[in-house]
Amino acid sequence: MPAPPRWSALPRFERGGLALFAAAAATTALLGDHRLGASLLLDPARTFAAGEAWRVLSAPFVFPEGRAGGLLLTLGVQWFLGGPVERSLGTRRYLAWTLGAAVFGYAILAALGLAGLVPPGPARFGGMLPADLAVATTFGLRLAHVRLSWMGVLPVGARTLAGAVVGLALASEALSGAPLVGLVPPVVAVAVAFARFGPRPPFSRRAGRRRRANHLRVVPPDDVTLH
Repeated sequence: MPAPPRWSALPRFERGGLALFAAAAATTALLGDHRLGASLLLDPARTFAAGEAWRVLSAPFVFPEGRAGGLLLTLGVQWFLGGPVERSLGTRRYLAWTLGAAVFGYAILAALGLAGLVPPGPARFGGMLPADLAVATTFGLRLAHVRLSWMGVLPVGARTLAGAVVGLALASEALSGAPLVGLVPPVVAVAVAFARFGPRPPFSRRAGRRRRANHLRVVPPDDVTLH
């Protein structure tokens, strides 16, 4: 009996992650170096001040000119890490969560620009990095018990893998020569993922147990209802 091909060991590319990658790749390829593409990128000084709030929604789908290599990270994260997260959350919730974290990160950067904390300049920001790092962080937190290996080689824990992806991606962005304010959206997305899926503090768990206990009602033996 012939051995199965090596590619059969690859994980399934789920619909939500595939749609995000395909949308970003198509938009970047078609519009990334055009004037329309530039109008979809985030300009922190103009987005809210000039009434161009749509940039917060469109920025995740367009990589700035010369930064299209970031699609390789999107492909890897959405395929290998996003798949288990999407199966855990469901496709609709996965898309809402992933895009929501990215949009929120870009909105924070735009708000900093409106407040005058980001000086005007030619730099424009966009790309799936915030969404990718939100997915990687969620993978490490929600699936912390999972251990992965490629064809039985190099077993690694989910948290270790997620931490390496997030750390290397942020370090690469910081050393790329782009303005450091570009780190705001991905860092915010990672923080949002920690707030949503990270371990809750002990007092929060106790409060939750007390709230559940308040819903309990003790019925005495002689409290009988006839139907």
